[in-house]
Amino acid sequence: MGIEISIKAGADAATSSVSASGSVQHIITDKERKTFDIEDSGLKSAVGKYFGKKPNDAYLHSPTPWDDLYKTYGWSEVQTILDVKSAKITGITSEPVIVATKKFVNSSSKKATFDASISDQVTNTTESNWSQTDTIDVGQKITYDVSFLGAGGGGETSMSYSHSWGQGGSESKSITVGSAQE
Repeated sequence: MGIEISIKAGADAATSSVSASGSVQHIITDKERKTFDIEDSGLKSAVGKYFGKKPNDAYLHSPTPWDDLYKTYGWSEVQTILDVKSAKITGITSEPVIVATKKFVNSSSKKATFDASISDQVTNTTESNWSQTDTIDVGQKITYDVSFLGAGGGGETSMSYSHSWGQGGSESKSITVGSAQE
């Protein structure tokens, strides 16, 4: 399915909203095994409780020695499931700036009308910060949509994604802003 995130950024948190949904599921990686603290002794104890006898070895996914036990016995490999539980806007930082200026000088003695069109490239950046330090890998579709006052962007990305909580991430999008007076 993938994960979808939609952010509508207003002037402040009260006029902004975020929604997120979806899930990602895949066979557990060795990095995730460390993240979830699934050590050999605990894994072997859990398998022992289930089967009634503690094994000498235990594996979470293929390949395994001895003709790949998961394929031999038709077992399902252990899966990591990442579900979106909530999303919230914790704050908005906005710094108004003058994008561009134009000066018109009428050096003649006659009245004149000037074109006052003005535009420039600006970049909006969104940033996320996380509150734990762990790692998980995602290798599926993430769809995002970000709206800023009158502008925005979004898309769909298929990627291999590894995120360590506790590290921030950001995404920037350049747009042309301006107005025309005639």
